[in-house]
Amino acid sequence: MEKKEMLGTLIKQYRKNMGVSLAKAEEETGVSRSYINRIENFSRDNVTFEVASRLIKYFGIPFSAIEEICGFTSNDEDNIQNLDYLLLNQKYLFANIIADVNLKISLRDFVKELENYCTIESVTRQQENKLLDLADVLRNNLLGM
Repeated sequence: MEKKEMLGTLIKQYRKNMGVSLAKAEEETGVSRSYINRIENFSRDNVTFEVASRLIKYFGIPFSAIEEICGFTSNDEDNIQNLDYLLLNQKYLFANIIADVNLKISLRDFVKELENYCTIESVTRQQENKLLDLADVLRNNLLGM
């Protein structure tokens, strides 16, 4: 997968997970919906730093995910990394499948929700359903659905 495809996939995944329309993303970031659409559909080369920064900030995309797309690596083994960083930046197998960007994002979202689920005192049906919905998203990514 080319870098522009990885960036487009990442932005689209975050936008859809947040339930944000292209129009709302345009309103919030000042980046035109057609520009965002071209990024998401891989028809936009050379996304400017300014545009990428606005989208990354708005969607809350961790810088570590952008580092992976751009091929940056860290040689500092003494740092303890948070799980978010590890899930998005390391190469690994999950269910005997090499994790791609979509699978990494789905797994990260599931683990974050599982962490929330495990750390609250009283769990609601809505929270249980959200966890199950994220498990379904993860499963669909694994099965290529």
